[in-house]
Amino acid sequence: MKTEVIVIRLTKQERAALEAKKTTPLLADWIKTLAFDAPDREQEESD
Repeated sequence: MKTEVIVIRLTKQERAALEAKKTTPLLADWIKTLAFDAPDREQEESD
């Protein structure tokens, strides 16, 4: 069985939102959304 590790850097606002999430399914969905949005954020920052 393979294990994948994903590292996401969070802003202070994102970290506060993460701390506010208390249930695992919601947290997993939120982290998945962040992971898929990360390339878009990096592209915006470089422009």
